[in-house]
Amino acid sequence: MGSAEDLKRMVRIGDRVRIEFEGRISEDEILRTEGVINYSISGGLCEIIVDEGEKRLGPLVAQLSQDGVQIKKVTLGQTDLEDVFIEFTKSNDSDMGLCI
Repeated sequence: MGSAEDLKRMVRIGDRVRIEFEGRISEDEILRTEGVINYSISGGLCEIIVDEGEKRLGPLVAQLSQDGVQIKKVTLGQTDLEDVFIEFTKSNDSDMGLCI
């Protein structure tokens, strides 16, 4: 099947950026930021999946700060195989209706 990194690339999963914040994050700005694959915002926590975390972290933080978001804490981490499994089953679920 391949390595964990191969699986991540196969389902388009990169690194996870977790941002604890105050203020309002513009979802449109996040989506327009280069390298963003997916994101979720819940309360004062924004989790963003990016293609290359170290490369995308600075521009993300700069964009949010420029938009007036007060950033409390930033954490950069790699996605894990559980994330790959969740994304893989999502894409397979959408194909389930085509199975006979």
